[in-house]
Amino acid sequence: MRRHWCVLVLVIMVCAGIVGAGLSNSVGSVLAGTEPFRAFIGYGQLLIVSEGLEDGGSYEGFADVAGYTVLPDVVVLVSKDGVSTRSVRMDVAEDGSFRGRVWFLDGPGGYKLSVACRSAAATKYAIVCEAEVVNTAIDAPLVPIEYEGYGEDLIVYSPRGGSSKVVGALTITGWSGYPTVRAVVESVDEGHVLEYTAAAAADGSFAIKVPLQPWLGRCEVKLCSRKVGPRTWRGAAVYRVEAAEGAIHAVQPSYQGGLILATGEFEVSGRCRYSAPMLVEILDERRRPVGRPMIVPVHDGSWWAKVTPPGGMSHFIVRVTSSDPASAGEELEYRVALVSFGTSVERAASTRGIAERSAIQEVAQEIERAVDGGHARTYRLVKAVHDWVASRIRYDVLGAITGRTGPGDALTTLSRGQGVCLGYANLTSAILDCLRIPNRVVIGNADNGRTVVRHAWNEVEIEGRVVFMDVTWDAGTVEGFRFVPKLKWSYFDPDPELVAFTHFPDDLGQ
Repeated sequence: MRRHWCVLVLVIMVCAGIVGAGLSNSVGSVLAGTEPFRAFIGYGQLLIVSEGLEDGGSYEGFADVAGYTVLPDVVVLVSKDGVSTRSVRMDVAEDGSFRGRVWFLDGPGGYKLSVACRSAAATKYAIVCEAEVVNTAIDAPLVPIEYEGYGEDLIVYSPRGGSSKVVGALTITGWSGYPTVRAVVESVDEGHVLEYTAAAAADGSFAIKVPLQPWLGRCEVKLCSRKVGPRTWRGAAVYRVEAAEGAIHAVQPSYQGGLILATGEFEVSGRCRYSAPMLVEILDERRRPVGRPMIVPVHDGSWWAKVTPPGGMSHFIVRVTSSDPASAGEELEYRVALVSFGTSVERAASTRGIAERSAIQEVAQEIERAVDGGHARTYRLVKAVHDWVASRIRYDVLGAITGRTGPGDALTTLSRGQGVCLGYANLTSAILDCLRIPNRVVIGNADNGRTVVRHAWNEVEIEGRVVFMDVTWDAGTVEGFRFVPKLKWSYFDPDPELVAFTHFPDDLGQ
């Protein structure tokens, strides 16, 4: 109890008049020793806890803590095994009642909950009671951990609750005091770091969709909106999640719902945990069925189907479900837009005519030999080209900073083993030319979350579908003046609607 005395002296002096003025009957009437938890100096005078705190109590994922206080600021400090302490702010009403939900974010086991309070003028909290409790829930809940900037920089409205295993994407809504909300995804197992941004509305409300592909595994989604330096943001909240594969999972496209840009008949394929046949339906824009569903068999957990656009319809919906009754609620859904695809748009002149040159031909042949035959070979070839270029070409940080990048053609990039975005895009395009896969280099601007820069990337036509590919951004990250190689697949076949928020081609009519 001595450890609390110095902190409490000032708080008790500030609050003595308040206690006598109006809440002494409710707060001060508590009898020491009757509570189901450990009470310290100040308990009964500064606050009481009426529910949610019991020594040895068992809780299923969370505890709802409530009580009364004479102070404006109440928090619950949460620690597991004596480490990873975090604070959860309670909502304090005008009548002094407070309430808040404390989530157990570190899995099952023992936790210590310490209730603390402070006056408006104080800089430190005084702990007035605490309890040792047990969380019996196996899965960690999907709720944000609040950091220093929470409440001032931004507030998270949803999601709050449910499983932390996320399929497809995590859509976060809330309020921001600043115009741009930034989400940084860091893979705990692989170390991948991805960034996404969204603009807040005039009233501060925001919604940001964060794709979480299964290869990310366990990861943290960190939210911030206040920029405190040229490349530094103040953290406000973080979700700890596990990117998981759904019972019905799409392989092609690689994203689990969204927009498909089709040039004609196209393929969808994936995996399914159910052995019953899949149903592939076409709906019009009013969600009315067009024809009968296709019945697609599942072989060794995999399925694939060819979708033929209905006559006279440039926009429609494709829905994929399982015929197994146990799969209710599990589905994939895509909106489809028919587009044309030209293979020479914005192609740098230096890349034309080099497809037959031996060095690039050798690379193309090496990749082609490594990809076996069978289903969806073109898609797998394109992914192999993406991986080859991203893994073997280093980003020229010095050239990008000084503006002296040298030639950006495919042969120079290949021979140097480094380049900037134009070199990555031209080399990727040249290899695809050798493989006779329709593609184009796109020039424009890109928003990397810190600034808008000139950029180049690729688009490829694969089996009737336009696939976006930014090999530069998937090759690694720049830390200061150093390039850190790290292959990832965030910008291989992403949802075109997400790309539209970060990549802006010069020729929007292409």
